[in-house]
Amino acid sequence: MKEKFQWKKINLNKWLENKTFLWVMSLIIAVGVWGTIVYNLYPDTTKVIQGVPITINTQDTRIRQLGLNVISGNDTTVDVLVTARRYLIDSITADDIEVTALMNGVTAPGDATLELQATVKSSSNKEFTIERVTPRKVQVKFGRLVNKTFKVEVDVSGATIPEGFTMETAIPNPLEVTVSGPEEEITKISRAVVKVEADRELTSTETLKAQKIVLYDENNEPIISEHLKLDKESADVKLPVLKKKELPLVVKFINVPTGFDVSKLEYELSAQTVNVAGPAEVMDNYSELVVGYIDLKTLSLDSSYAFTVELPTDFVNLDNVTAVSVNFDTSGMKQKTFYVKNLSVVNAPANYDVSISTKSLRVTVIGPSSEVNEMTADDIVATVDISDQEILTGEYKAPVKVAIPGRGTVWPYGDYSVSINVSEK
Repeated sequence: MKEKFQWKKINLNKWLENKTFLWVMSLIIAVGVWGTIVYNLYPDTTKVIQGVPITINTQDTRIRQLGLNVISGNDTTVDVLVTARRYLIDSITADDIEVTALMNGVTAPGDATLELQATVKSSSNKEFTIERVTPRKVQVKFGRLVNKTFKVEVDVSGATIPEGFTMETAIPNPLEVTVSGPEEEITKISRAVVKVEADRELTSTETLKAQKIVLYDENNEPIISEHLKLDKESADVKLPVLKKKELPLVVKFINVPTGFDVSKLEYELSAQTVNVAGPAEVMDNYSELVVGYIDLKTLSLDSSYAFTVELPTDFVNLDNVTAVSVNFDTSGMKQKTFYVKNLSVVNAPANYDVSISTKSLRVTVIGPSSEVNEMTADDIVATVDISDQEILTGEYKAPVKVAIPGRGTVWPYGDYSVSINVSEK
């Protein structure tokens, strides 16, 4: 059988005789009474809002007229003492306050001490009063911001270049850097330099990535300033290491008749060789440098030629030889004109009839006097090669190839053509 629960009577007299109980109850009642009195008699309280940013109005008429910009000090924060209802005070933050620097003291570039004024932001829906701003003033630096572009210089140290090689001027990328900052600091900049420590032997071109660009003043002291901004903080540096070689200068001949020996021509170049430098892997493929081509058909007894010395890509002309003249020794040579009747057509299509209307061709030849004096018109052969041209019907001019078989030191001078007649079979 379940026992019936019985309520015990509370002995109030016993609790009232307990000193500890009476002390605790007295404290609770006192705190409650104090809170009620304070809340009703003193409903407002204060709080310090920390880290409130300041606003500097760079669009201020005075600032714009002076052409000034804020250099430093605009990142300052302040503490603001506010008063508000006790139930509201904890919800107030820095976002509810605007602290503005007054521009009255700004008259020129440099440091200025500006008073601060704090107000409740119009966007805030909280009611409170601003009592005080700490600190009351702020130091702000003003200046005229300008841009200036400097050529990037490269200072290479530690590199060892072996015999037979040379290192050309290092090439930075970018070639220029633009620096932005206060005018008075920009004027102190003398150079923009990339310092490269190679510390090894170099036999080929290398590119060093992301080398820091450092600004220097006129005393070659590095400039360190948080107010100067570079559009490129670093540069890649190419160290062109090239192999040196002395190459003979030569000319080549074109439109050389079959059997003609060009080695029999006597001529002299104003420069016989040139010292050059180039990539080692390419340089080894060169045994000479061709400065130009001479069309043998244009070579007369008084001809001379001039050529510009052009080097392959990435080659450097160490002798600074930029032009070469070619003069021929034509002493003992003779020029003579013949009327050639030995005219023929070669490579004519099977479905066309091709005939030469011209009866004889006036041809000028040049060569050693002994050879030319022995020649007759029958020694000269003039042919029209139909395969070298578009076939048209009718009569028209066609180019002629002139050969002098058996005369390896005589050449035809000039261009020639004859009239041909073409018809379909």
